[in-house]
Amino acid sequence: MSGYIGSTPVPQATQHRESFTATEGQTSFATAGYTPQFVDVYLNGSHLSPADFVATNGSDVVLVVAASADDVCDIISYSPFEVAGATFTGTTAVDVATVGGTLAVTGVVTANAGVVVDEMTLDADTLTATDDFIIDAAGDIILDADDGDIILKDGGTIFGQFSISSGDLFVTQPTQDKDIIFRGNDNDSFISALTLDMSDEGAAIFNSTIKLGTNRGIYIGGTGSANYLEDYEEGTFTISMTGASTSRTNAQAVYTKVGNLVTFSYYTLSSSVSSTSGYATITGLPFTAKNHNSADVPCTIANNTFFGGSATVGQQAFVAKNSTIIYFMNTGTASQASFVNGSSKYLGITGTYMTA
Repeated sequence: MSGYIGSTPVPQATQHRESFTATEGQTSFATAGYTPQFVDVYLNGSHLSPADFVATNGSDVVLVVAASADDVCDIISYSPFEVAGATFTGTTAVDVATVGGTLAVTGVVTANAGVVVDEMTLDADTLTATDDFIIDAAGDIILDADDGDIILKDGGTIFGQFSISSGDLFVTQPTQDKDIIFRGNDNDSFISALTLDMSDEGAAIFNSTIKLGTNRGIYIGGTGSANYLEDYEEGTFTISMTGASTSRTNAQAVYTKVGNLVTFSYYTLSSSVSSTSGYATITGLPFTAKNHNSADVPCTIANNTFFGGSATVGQQAFVAKNSTIIYFMNTGTASQASFVNGSSKYLGITGTYMTA
């Protein structure tokens, strides 16, 4: 029988007592039910040790040593203490607590020995996972380090670091002579698109073409305007001649422009010259020469018979400043040369000049 003076406490645990009079040699007693490990057994008023009986199936209690006739066996079972929808205030200390539902905590939970959740252990400022650790956020993932460093480690060894200094972002490879490599998937094959070689002062090694935007260039050997290179192109242009009527097998010349430096090359193939008048020039260079007194640059002439039957006649030529014109000079003089009428004429010319 159970009873209380005053209000009945909630929550509460209960006990159930059953008394049996044994027969000679009886060992097993059928109870109304119990929870294993929540059972006390008395024989003739003496409390039996757990080693003196077996109570594991929730119904029968079996004595290790058989009872004698008229022995009295008292069996007391207890209902476990359960908390359902209870509210705790102040400090509550428990050794082991099993929560089958939802544990709602509105205050601070203090666990000085760490917290274990599935494969993760949180202890002090270290969160350890025994398998992959996945952060899956419906919004942004934000890493906020007030000391300004986000450090990457493998087995405790630093292999990368993101830092901030004076508002600048630093990406650091701290291991001596180890590179920073940018990789990607090109047509289902992984490639190293860019390697920064730290054993060579950070030399940038591109796996493929470097493409710059329109009117963009690079600085070579310095950051001044004299170190700036913004153009490279190759192409063809059409040659015109003045000072005669010419019938040329080829009128196309080629050029390469690097920055403000132009190199061109032209060869007439077999041609004829007639109706010569005035001085000989070639016009139509692809870019205007620089307007500078030192910009009148000489050209090289080869296989030249446009100025007579001998290839030694009229071999001097130059690109005139601030123009797209090549002038021819008589050999060893300061006078301009003229074409000579005839057939099966040839002229090859090449030169390099600066643009405006």
